[in-house]
Amino acid sequence: MVLLNQLEDQLCDDPAPRMRDYTLFTSQEPCPMCLARICFNQVGKVYYVYRDGSSPEAGAHTNWDRLPPGFRGLGSRLVIEEAQCAHELKEISRQVWINSIGPSIQRFLDRY
Repeated sequence: MVLLNQLEDQLCDDPAPRMRDYTLFTSQEPCPMCLARICFNQVGKVYYVYRDGSSPEAGAHTNWDRLPPGFRGLGSRLVIEEAQCAHELKEISRQVWINSIGPSIQRFLDRY
């Protein structure tokens, strides 16, 4: 979300920015809220390294699969998929996620 905010700020003077010309690479599969933002922004391609398919709410479905039909319609011309990369890189990304989510949640709770 922060990255998209910064990109929008840089492109704010462009009357017709071509967001579909951009590719976003991320270590973690975008959450449904981030995916909705990506659909509204029309970022052309999104590749993620790690998909947490082991979470109870995800099961065999990606977060894209779990979006409401309206958002999937908005994003129907976008590419949002798991990156093809080494298993070792996927494991590093998974470990980063596991090691950062707890402190991130705590910082959020401390703030509010």
